[in-house]
Amino acid sequence: MNLQEAKYIVDYFPRLLLEEESQALKQRLYRFKLQAYEDADNKSLHKAWKKHFTEKLGYDEHFDIEKAFADGYNNFILKVGQRIKQDSPAQYTLNRCPKCQHIAKTPYARQCSNCKFTWHDTIAGEFLLDGIFRLSQRPYLWIVGDVKKGRIRSGDLIDFTAFQLPFLATIRKIEYALKSVDDIRVDLPTFGIEVSEAEEALIRQYVRKSAKRIVVLHGG
Repeated sequence: MNLQEAKYIVDYFPRLLLEEESQALKQRLYRFKLQAYEDADNKSLHKAWKKHFTEKLGYDEHFDIEKAFADGYNNFILKVGQRIKQDSPAQYTLNRCPKCQHIAKTPYARQCSNCKFTWHDTIAGEFLLDGIFRLSQRPYLWIVGDVKKGRIRSGDLIDFTAFQLPFLATIRKIEYALKSVDDIRVDLPTFGIEVSEAEEALIRQYVRKSAKRIVVLHGG
């Protein structure tokens, strides 16, 4: 494993970090942010942010940063990445360029920073999550979405990798759900997918309503 692969795993699959690994990275980040105010000799702002970081974010000024990163930041990231690769190889996936296999910068990226190849044409559409539910006596986990781009069809693949989940889910059926928006009733597409109990639990935990669009890829 190289540093790029390890950093990608740490950045985009933080749920796989051990508590002590996560805390070390958080405390290091908080320390750097507070140090910037201190270096700027802005004592009042430094004091205000220190109080906020301590009371709201769990900053611990006594955390031993030097011990946690005794071998350097890059070596720390490499060790974490190697541990995850050994302990949980099926729990993460890397967004690689289809042409040269270089790791893309983010799970959303569709242009290679190495060879400049693009694969935007693999995207069928994008939607914002509106809800997740199951119905008794009916199959599938249903994902309600407000489609913002493209045309999504049965057989296409919902890409959950931008939500720390290492899998795609095939859309088996599309129905529509009525919803009132500003007193106007609209039909929102509802995508029926087949997932395991473990996958469903992860979707419910990590896929939330937000400004982040969910990407759908063309099916085979």
